[in-house]
Amino acid sequence: ISGGTAPFVYTIRSAQDTLSNGIGHFGQLPSGQYTLELQDANGCANYRDYLIEDPTLLELKLLSDTII
Repeated sequence: ISGGTAPFVYTIRSAQDTLSNGIGHFGQLPSGQYTLELQDANGCANYRDYLIEDPTLLELKLLSDTII
């Protein structure tokens, strides 16, 4: 973060939910459209939209069995 006055509040919004915290870490978010808001102690805010997509499926193919 450059500028602003601490402490900061991070808020992430989707169509289904709104989450806020003071560290900016949001885990286990499902795919979808999100808006991230960063607000400082003076109420100044900045917003950015993000799209989280489903990950590509991991495919594992075993070529042979080896007993050790």
